[in-house]
Amino acid sequence: VGRLLGLQSGFGPKAIIATAKEFGVCPYELSLELSEHCEIIVADYNYAFAPLVKLKRYFDNPEGAGRYIFLIDEAHNLADRTREMYSAELCSSDFAGLPGMASCEGSELHKALGEAAARLRGLRRLCRKDLTYDEAGLEHGFYIARELPEGLDSPFRDLCREIEPRLFKTGADPTTAGLAPLYRKLLRFLTVIDCFDESFLFFCRVEGKKTFVSIMCLDPSEILARQLDRIQAAVFFSATLTPLDYFSDILGGGEKSETLALASPFDITHLFVAAVDNISTRYEDREKSLPAIIAYIAAALSGRKGNYIAYFPSYEFMERAAAAFSAKYPRVEVLIQKKGMSREEKEAFLDAFRAEDSKMRVGFCVLGGSFSEGIDLPGSRLIGVIIVGAGMPGISNERNIMRDYYEQNQRPGFDYAYTYPGMNNVLQAAGRVIRSETDRGIVLLIDDRYATPKYAAMFPEHWRHIRHFTSPLALRAAVIDFWKG
Repeated sequence: VGRLLGLQSGFGPKAIIATAKEFGVCPYELSLELSEHCEIIVADYNYAFAPLVKLKRYFDNPEGAGRYIFLIDEAHNLADRTREMYSAELCSSDFAGLPGMASCEGSELHKALGEAAARLRGLRRLCRKDLTYDEAGLEHGFYIARELPEGLDSPFRDLCREIEPRLFKTGADPTTAGLAPLYRKLLRFLTVIDCFDESFLFFCRVEGKKTFVSIMCLDPSEILARQLDRIQAAVFFSATLTPLDYFSDILGGGEKSETLALASPFDITHLFVAAVDNISTRYEDREKSLPAIIAYIAAALSGRKGNYIAYFPSYEFMERAAAAFSAKYPRVEVLIQKKGMSREEKEAFLDAFRAEDSKMRVGFCVLGGSFSEGIDLPGSRLIGVIIVGAGMPGISNERNIMRDYYEQNQRPGFDYAYTYPGMNNVLQAAGRVIRSETDRGIVLLIDDRYATPKYAAMFPEHWRHIRHFTSPLALRAAVIDFWKG
């Protein structure tokens, strides 16, 4: 630490790792020790909020209460991240085929493993009322409750107590290293159980021979409020905190919080914003709407050669649209996002968006995916975005449970679970276009919901000049005019 403090006043990963190697110490432990000499620490949300990862030397120390200020960037992500941090799941398959367990037969560890696995399998009975069979004769069922089954945690705590000393004692049997993944899952599950209250849900489901047990955090506001009460102040900031009342609520601000909406720092005349409000992109309408969507994408591209991204609500819809567009406009270069892309594949995808190469290029991507947030393609590397749909997350059991929870607590449940997160996806994708004072570009929204008062109320102030179109020819003329201007 002394060496680092004497060299510089800021410490990135390279400097910490190099010093740790030189002195033969753990880089992570060195960074923790070093942090106590720093006034500013830059870190992931986990280190302030996650129950198993947060820096206890700061936030669980009574003497440190009120000493710290949080500056929380990209705050629109914090609610879902907190739900994830405070949710956990176990599956019956987690206890099957563990390496080295044959040698432990008859031991207390083997007994604890059997009891924990039996407890998890036994929870299948909770799903009996909602059990169905598929064509292959496999069982499917679920059970939802606002309370935990009595004694749920006991066998899992016993198993943790058996595993822990075997993992961490000096000269541990190498075969027990195979228990580490299970131990981590158990530890997280038990930590989340300890936080369980009225804002959580117990969820059990059966899929064939597997039984899944989940603890779901539905409402992160109380958890965040408790964390924020331990510090002096917190400033949440993001370009997409819309609507502000919603984010103030779910981020634990409540009535004590102050909100401030600042105008865009960029010239609003540099951004052409348009909405096509005579097309439905709802799931049941997508097939018949596809030809018109392709026509509007072509109209948006017709004003200037360059790089564009078209965002879609699902991979399936995106792939169908990309195929239809390529068939109709074969001279336009088409790039398609793939599921599970590696870091190198993502970098290659973005590198294809080159500046000033006089080509017509359009990327087909999924809204809410890795290319709709956190990427920077300034200047002519990206001059337009087309957003198909309203950005809402796919319908799921988890989202529906969240919707019902907020309805029961006198909030607009559908908006909290679907509408507002969807609009945030839209605003994040649209924000890829203007990245500097000199950038110019277009944003096209395709969905009839953008003509409704609910969605208009969520548009940011710098979209006040949005124009609505019902004809690809009219849109094409307006886009050409914008680029001429």
